[in-house]
Amino acid sequence: MPTSRAPFRPSDAVKDSSNKIIVKALKRLKKFQFSKHRLLGPKNYYKNDATTKIDKGLLSEKVHLSEYIAASTFTHCFDGWNFLTRGVESLLNGDIPSCIHFVYYAELRAVMSLMACEGIGIFNKSHIYFDSREIPNSLNNSTHMVAKELIDEWAKLAAKKRSIFQYIKINATNLQTLVDSTGTSSSSAYVSSIVNDWFVNWSLDLKLKEDQKLRNEMSYRPHFDYKQPNNNEVINSIFEIWSGLEPTSSIRFLELDKHLVRIAFEKLFVMTTGKKSNSPSYKKFVQRTIDNIGEAGNNSLLDFMIRKTDSQDHFIIKQAKKARKNNDIIIADPIPMICRAILLLRMSSGSVNNTFDQCYVSSDDLRFWWENLAFGFGITNSTNSGLETQDLFSDVRDSIDSLKDNMIDPSCIKDNFFNFSNDINTIKQFQRTCFWGIGI
Repeated sequence: MPTSRAPFRPSDAVKDSSNKIIVKALKRLKKFQFSKHRLLGPKNYYKNDATTKIDKGLLSEKVHLSEYIAASTFTHCFDGWNFLTRGVESLLNGDIPSCIHFVYYAELRAVMSLMACEGIGIFNKSHIYFDSREIPNSLNNSTHMVAKELIDEWAKLAAKKRSIFQYIKINATNLQTLVDSTGTSSSSAYVSSIVNDWFVNWSLDLKLKEDQKLRNEMSYRPHFDYKQPNNNEVINSIFEIWSGLEPTSSIRFLELDKHLVRIAFEKLFVMTTGKKSNSPSYKKFVQRTIDNIGEAGNNSLLDFMIRKTDSQDHFIIKQAKKARKNNDIIIADPIPMICRAILLLRMSSGSVNNTFDQCYVSSDDLRFWWENLAFGFGITNSTNSGLETQDLFSDVRDSIDSLKDNMIDPSCIKDNFFNFSNDINTIKQFQRTCFWGIGI
């Protein structure tokens, strides 16, 4: 029977939602379903036609619903990286409108993954969140509007955003530990201010609605003028993007996380001292923190943090800021939108990783899933590759090196695909990033 519940506002959903039931559900899935090489039980009530059932208020199968949302944490994340791949593929083919279409959905899926980790399921017209009593509550609005409203509300709450600090790392030490080691206050107000600064500067929360409008224009209106990207510039931008996504066994986004940590530290220093980050006391601030985490004498880390080396922000971060005031530039150059999507996907991947850690979900638990996807999407040539997920970067590195050594500039799309189709196919495969990004 349908349940009768008054609809809640997005602010209620974000404030009151709890992932406790999601953690419990993932533990059950690990024990009873993943071990049988399936993501959901065959009798899960919501496995088929979930949106219709949710729209009708059929919420009585709480266990099945929680397991459905729990499984969506990482499947939404993968779909987001996959949409990003399709967007990059379109751009490599010279098709900017299709690129914008796919990248918008990459952003949307990143938000859906983030919210699922919080205990919030985004569906069609009616959406669900589990509160701390593990009771499902309904939230009504369109998919796109509720995603925008939820991420806006999420960005206001320090308690929600604090989890970001736990999965962004430098030298295997997470940002929360680094902030705690500064010897200054690490209050919720500081955490909130730092993350708000990130979201505003990267235009993550402010541009989702504008990106939807742009997507609508590109997807539904006739195109009387196709703007053509410079193919060599696009490929070089993809090289720069990949440089921020390389994993190690302990750090899933080695370079990108380093730059995020540095930006956070500079913001924290300015807030707590009132001084600029280029002042002499900033070096002492950083040095004290490095000493406190047992990295005394690590001059390379110190030089990076004070911008003595690698002084510019990473390409992904710089590009994400480009459309902050004028989103129309995306029509001619979608790279900033791609970079915004990557930052959102980095956040959703980290949130899934944190959730997996709480449930002790490992690579082996989900090997059946990611190996089958990797084979099906042409990333590997076997469903039993024996690889670890971070090994999937080696093909990308090899293809980048090959293209840098052999590709001429200028060249046209046809020539590049004729001469380097295998390498270009590899560098578009951002689905790879999901697998190591979520910690499996």
